[in-house]
Amino acid sequence: MRAYLDDITATFDCGIYSTTLVALLTIPDICGAVDAPTQRPGPRYIKWFNDNATCYDWPALKKADGIEPRLIFNGETVLKYRNALLGGTELDVGQFGYQRIVFAMPTRDHNALELFRSRDGDNLVLNIHLTTFCNDLLTGARRWLDTAETDERAARIAALVQPRP
Repeated sequence: MRAYLDDITATFDCGIYSTTLVALLTIPDICGAVDAPTQRPGPRYIKWFNDNATCYDWPALKKADGIEPRLIFNGETVLKYRNALLGGTELDVGQFGYQRIVFAMPTRDHNALELFRSRDGDNLVLNIHLTTFCNDLLTGARRWLDTAETDERAARIAALVQPRP
């Protein structure tokens, strides 16, 4: 598992951002399965993310054309994004105060999270800086792994498929 997290870091450092994002979105799947192997995938993904990664729930940092929706970004929103990206489903995050999620590549300089109006003016878009998301999720995963390797989850971690050189 540590090698997998290190590979994600290396991929990010090489500037292969779309692959980094896809790999990051699998971390709650893997770690959640170790934590709760008998629980359904969706709920365990959400729980692992909420327990180990940075979640946001506050009024938007920035008004979008006078609209002040609540900015919610948690395991449920990340799971919805993951499912839309990897499973080809429609991204339905309207209940969180915005209609789209965009991960900004590290070449752009802006806040970790911001809300803005789409070019067509019809949608509010949550913009997340990939650097922040990557650092937060990897830090949470490594912290989780430090604990999980010392308790009953260690055997389940050892049983994970491991890439070999």
